[in-house]
Order: sequence, then C-alpha cells, then structure tokens
Amino acid sequence: NFEFSMKLSLACLAATAAVCALHASAQKTKYRIGGWLPATGDAIYKKLKPVYEDYLNDYFRREYNGSATFEFVSVDYSKESYSDSMISNKTLDFLHSIPGRTVCVEAEFGWMPVVTQRGRVHGLDPGVQGTVLFSMKTNTNIKNISDFRGKRIGIGYLLASNSYHFGYQLFLQHGINLFTDMSMLVFYGYDYQPMLDDVTKEKLDGGILTSTWLADNNYDIF
Repeated sequence: NFEFSMKLSLACLAATAAVCALHASAQKTKYRIGGWLPATGDAIYKKLKPVYEDYLNDYFRREYNGSATFEFVSVDYSKESYSDSMISNKTLDFLHSIPGRTVCVEAEFGWMPVVTQRGRVHGLDPGVQGTVLFSMKTNTNIKNISDFRGKRIGIGYLLASNSYHFGYQLFLQHGINLFTDMSMLVFYGYDYQPMLDDVTKEKLDGGILTSTWLADNNYDIF
C-alpha cells in the first residue's frame, strides 16, 4: 500500500543504513520488523530496537493515533530465525539488512524498497544495487575480465552479495574461480576505502565493490 509505505518512510530515521523492504498490507495493525547487520543478534537487537520498535510505536501513536504497532526481532543469526523462512511463513513484514541482501529478497519474494540511506540521507534515487569489478585505468595488465586470472584482487564482506557474491558469479561465468585461479585474495569486509587505496597504489590488480558506493564517492579513475 503506497500510503502506508510513505508513512513508514517518513517515520524511519535519516540514519537508516539499509533498505527496509515491505511485504505487509495496510489492513494489518501489528507488524514485525526483522534486522540483520554484521554483528551478533543481541547487539543488533540492542542497536535497532530503539528505532524499529520504540521509535516507530511512539511515532505512529503521536501522528496516526496508534494505527499500527511494531515489534523488532533479530533475524538470520540462527536456523530458527532465517528471514527467508519467516517471509515464506508470512511472520515477517519488513526487513532491515544490507543492500545486497534486500535486492535478493526483492527479486525472490517480490518485496519493495521503502527507505534507504541513499535516499533519506543523500537525497538520491535508490538506484540499482549491483557489483563493480574494477581496476585502475593505468593498469595495463587488465584489459578484460579474463586478465584477472592469477592476479591479486580485493573482496568486500564475504556474506555480502554486492561486494562478493555477484562478483564471484561473474568470474565463474568467465571461467575463473576466485579460490583457485587467483594468486592472492584480500578480504576487506565493509571497510571499502582501504581496498580503493590499495587498488589505486596498484598493490592490488582490482577489486569487487558495491556499485552505488563507488558511484557515490565519485571515483572516475577506475
């Protein structure tokens, strides 16, 4: 429901870091929001409950006469809390996660983005989440994807679609297995800046990175 989506979007804090995906209908009055980020379930619950349960309940009570209530739960930290199962069982209405994860949820279950940090903080279109396999323009050793065989490459967070999984699949489509055909893999997690610095200094031949992050930081030398 567009009207309800707008209400939730307005309610979400500007600091929201990831896509919040909508599955629920406006006829419901009680909603469950699941959250995952790289940490422990207890840490995420402590961090996000004040926003997605306490704040939203207070906001809807003040602005919309308590027309909806919210419960926050940590997801994907155990077999019992897999968000895919909860979505399939219709026991989860919203999901806060990394962009690559929410893109997969959107494609598999037909969810839609409600609010993203890119839109709320930077005032930009949410855009398409994707992967960039990049190298320095001045690196004459790399002309196409097949040239990465046997080279040094940086990788983001191992569980992230945008900074690892999509790139891994792209390499496979060109006959390259990251774990058997590279001379060195360097894992940077979500700390993207050091990866860019190392590629710029040609300590690495290339890297796999989230496309929107690279675009937002205006890197045009790759």
